[in-house]
Amino acid sequence: MLLEDFQVDEFIEENEEFDCKGDFLQDLTELAKQYILNFFSNKEMYCGGSIPTKMLLTPRNISLVMNASVEATLSRIYSCIQPHFKQLDSDSGLVAEDVKLVISILKQCSKAGIPKEFATGILVIYLEHCEGLDLWD
Repeated sequence: MLLEDFQVDEFIEENEEFDCKGDFLQDLTELAKQYILNFFSNKEMYCGGSIPTKMLLTPRNISLVMNASVEATLSRIYSCIQPHFKQLDSDSGLVAEDVKLVISILKQCSKAGIPKEFATGILVIYLEHCEGLDLWD
């Protein structure tokens, strides 16, 4: 299940003491944008060429980076990418190529200094734009 856009207004109504709505959300959004731009600055689209900024900084992608959790997203990612990779026998003792790909991208996020809270969203964007996989459409 893909997490929908963060519902700040509902959160604030439920938590009256939260009074920095505008600044916090704006700062978080800008931070997410910066991490997206930095991570994808040297990446290419699956069809070749650099990824246009307007494709990276869509409201959906920014929301993904800010909100996608490992628990809610990784199982969906694996179910979508698994058919694109040859599956190994469970007793082979080898790591499957789809698992290697996901681990590789998460390592790249770590090396780029991306907080793990944002890495799952970055992973989804990478798989869609750099690997050409259709995860949610």
